[in-house]
Amino acid sequence: MKNVNKFTVVAILFALFLTNSVLGDNIPTEGKWRDEYYRSADAPLPPVASIEGDILSLSFEDALSNLTVCVMNDKGVKVYEDVVSSEAGGTYSFSLAGEANGQYQVVLLHRLGHLTGSFTLE
Repeated sequence: MKNVNKFTVVAILFALFLTNSVLGDNIPTEGKWRDEYYRSADAPLPPVASIEGDILSLSFEDALSNLTVCVMNDKGVKVYEDVVSSEAGGTYSFSLAGEANGQYQVVLLHRLGHLTGSFTLE
């Protein structure tokens, strides 16, 4: 029985480590989402942005369409822009390869609101 318990603990720790390494570092965001006009309980939650190396990912808990994603460097120059849609549980990822190391800002614009977050590209 002790072997089973040790195996279970090791398996859980491995799964937690694997999940952390796959998801990357979350990018904290600020802004407004679901204002008074869209205060419906069934309005979609905003996506969560994360960065792993030069790959920026958006994880969608709820389905969302027509989200404008913009990334700007520290000089305010737009280095990426796209309009994306995703099903619930989906992930949208894109590469910032070729961009210089430094501070960047991701901006998420939607009819439900806007969010911005800063991250470092290393």
